[in-house]
Amino acid sequence: MFVPNPRHYNVQCMRSGETFQTDLDELAKAMESGNPMRGKPYNEIAWSKVRLFFELDGSIPPDLESQTWVGLRQFTKWRKGLTFQQAKTLFIKGKTVLRSSKGGEERFHIIYPSVILTTEDYCTLIKELQKSFPQLDKTCNDNKAWLRLPKAPKREEARTYHLVEGTYRNAFINASSAAGKAVHTKVSTRGLVGEGDAALIHKVLGVRIRKRGYIQNDGSRTYFTIGKATCIHGTVHTKRPVTIHVKDEVYLGKCYDPQCQ
Repeated sequence: MFVPNPRHYNVQCMRSGETFQTDLDELAKAMESGNPMRGKPYNEIAWSKVRLFFELDGSIPPDLESQTWVGLRQFTKWRKGLTFQQAKTLFIKGKTVLRSSKGGEERFHIIYPSVILTTEDYCTLIKELQKSFPQLDKTCNDNKAWLRLPKAPKREEARTYHLVEGTYRNAFINASSAAGKAVHTKVSTRGLVGEGDAALIHKVLGVRIRKRGYIQNDGSRTYFTIGKATCIHGTVHTKRPVTIHVKDEVYLGKCYDPQCQ
């Protein structure tokens, strides 16, 4: 992402394609200033938890929001611990709508910043809504969700990306413990694996890891193995990577090899 004044905006925006890692307040300021994303579009990727969002190929259906409200209560655990009125207020609060178009075609992104779901619940909700709204993109799986950000937001660009409703600050899908706060990380954007984690993983598990990983919302770091490694099921894998998490200790994550499902 091109930054007009790096002294003001220390934005490293989704360059690796592996993670979204930046101060969201700084990125919002850059977008408000008409800062274009040069080159190919980027993906913002949310792991573990995600703000509710829609990517629509076409106009916004008038009954999408009402059916979403029903779906949230029916297919997710989001309302647990909330009264009806508290949930309704959070659902409505801070909604942002952005229009992305190419060649005059309608395309919208809608973000509900105060509705934070697990990626599994989000994926379930989207699959249910697609039965009524086939123009809704399923930009998710049980492990992660992503939003494709086109060149933006100057109107004179071939593809425009601009606010219809809400704020750029609420235009991101990464969740935090309190919606509206910036997501901060202290890891270099040049490579997310620190030498300390790589050495610790090799000492505990005796395996090597790739030079890129990602940071989850709970502060844990996730990495993937290179070469032979044993997964959580005791299967030795040589071609598919094994997932490893590091927080207070080193532990194995979910195995995504079909033979272990």
